[in-house]
Amino acid sequence: MPSSGEREVIVVPVHEEVFAAARQLRVLVIPVTQRVGDVKYVAFYRKAPTSAITHFAPVLRIEKNVRYRDMFPSGTEVGKRGDMPLKVYHLGPMEVLERPVKKGWSAPIAGARYTDIESLRNGRYIDEVWPPETEAAKEKLRQRQRDHDERKRRSKVSDTTRSTREPTQGRAATKGGEAAEGAPKKKRRRGHRGGRGRKRKGPTAPDAKPEAAVERTALEQVAAPRPHSGRGPKVHYIVDGANVAMEARKMKEGGLLRQLELLVEKLRLVPNSVVTVIVDAGLRHHIDRQKDLERMIERREVLQAPAQTQADEFILMTAEFLRKRGETVRVVSNDTYSDYIKRYKPRFNWVHDVQEQFMFILSPDREDVLDVMISIN
Repeated sequence: MPSSGEREVIVVPVHEEVFAAARQLRVLVIPVTQRVGDVKYVAFYRKAPTSAITHFAPVLRIEKNVRYRDMFPSGTEVGKRGDMPLKVYHLGPMEVLERPVKKGWSAPIAGARYTDIESLRNGRYIDEVWPPETEAAKEKLRQRQRDHDERKRRSKVSDTTRSTREPTQGRAATKGGEAAEGAPKKKRRRGHRGGRGRKRKGPTAPDAKPEAAVERTALEQVAAPRPHSGRGPKVHYIVDGANVAMEARKMKEGGLLRQLELLVEKLRLVPNSVVTVIVDAGLRHHIDRQKDLERMIERREVLQAPAQTQADEFILMTAEFLRKRGETVRVVSNDTYSDYIKRYKPRFNWVHDVQEQFMFILSPDREDVLDVMISIN
């Protein structure tokens, strides 16, 4: 366990939605009742399904006893509800750990914990960053590993047994005509609509889509053919909605839906253009016109990434999917996506070649957004 002098990093457990908001807005709030210390870095343990420490950020400055209503005038859910005093960590750009610190056999992180930056960078598992101190804790960790190894062994034996039985069942089915004809009927009877067959355990098929199928369905909705007039190739703009709405804004101010509307209007003036806007699930808590944004999401004018996934991931995967279909793609964002480019290199090396950045023109009093300029690519 690091000493007080080595407490330069605080590791906080967060849900994906809170992590996405902290990454986008570069701020983390913690109620002062939790009595967390002043540190140089904040690291994020992302709860299930990630279950790992993946990012950290330097602390630029700390504000104490900030009122909830002053920090979140729109009633965001990034912090707890109620007018409570907060400790606010203003963060620099997030960095990705070269290798995530995984949960391993240890229990997930339940509260804020301290460590030093070297232990965080060098550790592969939680028990390497915070080794168990008591003999009982060590034995509990070893027992979890033994249980996992036993489950893995049983699964391997089961797979081996199943693979050896399949050829035998195939021969039995082809010995006589009745057996060969009966096998397909049995398969149909088990899944027929009458409901007499054996019920499957767990959720029904619509609720049990594998992750790959969910991702493919979302991408197909974005990539569905859309009519466009005129001659020339179609240009598909993928807009980072949260990045646009929060551009040049502060946490207290919240995002402006007008900024997003203005940029989309300009993109739709481009001949043969198709515009797809993707936003984080947490943006609705940091926007001035929440109900208008929710209506746009309901009408699918704006696509919202799932709560367990960052919008940046869907933006890059959607652009990648469309490029493979032969479409001309442009990613509109001022984000560099450097963490994804480094982590999945060379998969997303093409991003900067198709990226278009933007800048808003403000009124002299800097209160109103007059126009938006998009870079030439």
